[in-house]
Amino acid sequence: MSLRVSLALLTAGVRHRRDLHRLVDRELDGWEQHASAIPDPDLRGLALEKLHAEGAHARAATMIATLAPRARRPLLARTILATEVLYDYLDGRSETSTGREMLRVFTDACAMRHARVPASAGDHDYLTSLALTVSRGLTAQPSARLVGPQLVVAAQRAADAQTRAHAGGLTAGTWDGWREQLAGAGASVLCVHALALRAALQDGPGPAELDGAYFELATLATLLDGLVDRARGESESPYVAAYDSPGRLIEAVALAGARARTRLHALGPQHEMMLAGLVAHYQAAAPRTPGGACLPSAVYIRGARPAVALASLVL
Repeated sequence: MSLRVSLALLTAGVRHRRDLHRLVDRELDGWEQHASAIPDPDLRGLALEKLHAEGAHARAATMIATLAPRARRPLLARTILATEVLYDYLDGRSETSTGREMLRVFTDACAMRHARVPASAGDHDYLTSLALTVSRGLTAQPSARLVGPQLVVAAQRAADAQTRAHAGGLTAGTWDGWREQLAGAGASVLCVHALALRAALQDGPGPAELDGAYFELATLATLLDGLVDRARGESESPYVAAYDSPGRLIEAVALAGARARTRLHALGPQHEMMLAGLVAHYQAAAPRTPGGACLPSAVYIRGARPAVALASLVL
């Protein structure tokens, strides 16, 4: 990766520490307090578990807010963080048929419309607060109307993927790359974050172009997440289980990384740095082996090691 990517990483790190670090801490603490007040003990436990186990994902997601004009960064970071918290919670909630129906709360919020949370839901207030934070935060951005249709596409794609994954596993496709397509869909909340950024900008890439580039990054994210879970000895995600051999999975990781780099490079160094940040995030999450390795060498896309090392230090 180029010197421009390294400079973009340094700039993003400085901006996040200066403008967003404390805000993100307060927001996560606030959502934990909201979760602690959920009346239903099972749902309360799930919400708190998700915040404790995956709060780092939400924190990392706010890095993209550093690309917005300074005055818009706080609201955008709150919106992105709430989007990630909502999606991660509903991912756990969707393991039951009733829970899967609640994914519409996520799609409604991303579509900037009133979220339909049943009054009888044991987590009504928590879901309503998250959904309102997302929808109001998106609506307040200057280019919200421009990105609105693509936001609906990305959010629905993510919700549909989780529904399929939790409703009995993933069905094998008949076309080349079907595993990667499903993996990208499963993490399309990253595309939602990128589109939220575009909503905060007066000018920039077209929404469909941005969605397509971050879809490739989402594919890599899903596969890396599965590799980390496997290394920790946790239950295997259906997206990773779709590969019939470790070798095929590693090959898919390398290909996904290369595709993400190509698409993000076309958008500029400020977007290409997100690839290094993603790999650094999962490198930090992975347990070290006796030999010191965190993740297979295939995740280090050609020429990306220096940027990943830098991202590990500054992000």
